[in-house]
Amino acid sequence: MIDSAVVGLHFPRRETTVSTRRMLAYAAGIGDLTPAVFDDSAPDFMAHPALCVSLEWPVVSDPGMAATLVPEAADRLRAMHLIQDSTFHRPIRAGERLATGGTVTGVWRGNSGTRTACTLQTVDAQGAAIVTSRTVALYRGVEATGEDRPPAEEAPLPSAPKASECAGFESVLDIDAALPHRYTECAGIWNPIHTERRVARTAGLPDILVHGTATWAMAGSAIVARCAPGAPGLLRRLRGRFGALVMPRSALRLRASLQHDAEGCHVHFEVLTPAGDAAIADGYALLTHPAAHP
Repeated sequence: MIDSAVVGLHFPRRETTVSTRRMLAYAAGIGDLTPAVFDDSAPDFMAHPALCVSLEWPVVSDPGMAATLVPEAADRLRAMHLIQDSTFHRPIRAGERLATGGTVTGVWRGNSGTRTACTLQTVDAQGAAIVTSRTVALYRGVEATGEDRPPAEEAPLPSAPKASECAGFESVLDIDAALPHRYTECAGIWNPIHTERRVARTAGLPDILVHGTATWAMAGSAIVARCAPGAPGLLRRLRGRFGALVMPRSALRLRASLQHDAEGCHVHFEVLTPAGDAAIADGYALLTHPAAHP
């Protein structure tokens, strides 16, 4: 049972100094060998933008806050990450001292259970925003008490262009057998359904699953490789709605359409499983022009 009275509660802030080791490990975990994120001697070395989820995970998984948000341990095991929508205000650099916190912004009922929304923000030592993420989770089969309190509506995404009006591309995301284990350790995001087959099957799953944020991050890498080769710092936003389960030993297909304007390159995308189901739907990325990004 989830009480909608938790809306407005703040997560405890977590501070961390982002090390070169951690930055390189995250890039390795998703197989992104771009020098900007995988070579600490590169002149513009930075963290892969998706490293933000490694900073957010200790915040959203804080034991005390988790118990307040979802009191029953069995209910917490029924959580599924539905949406990750991150805005990157500037790149993360090695040695920076960062703080990550957040707020519960919504609790509401849906067809399959109760949804919760959170806004998470990572700031630097001066309090300037580095990353802002909006996330939604679904607690399958879990009831809610109190009135529905969905989050305030965000500004709508730019409309996806018609295929005839824009360029497009496809890319293959290779998911090897060890990816869930590698990502777990390199990202520091552990849930045994991603690494332990016995636990996954006990939870009613056919096998261990690939983290949604791993697929999301790999999609981001593929988009940068196509739209801004070697310049991940130009990625300003990356959004995705997670859907079909992704299993190890599979090849995913990213399909994207591109549209350019004064703001930059708008990318609408989806990631499909071998069966053609959407592992990521309603995907959107924005890459700004070089002069527009700090």
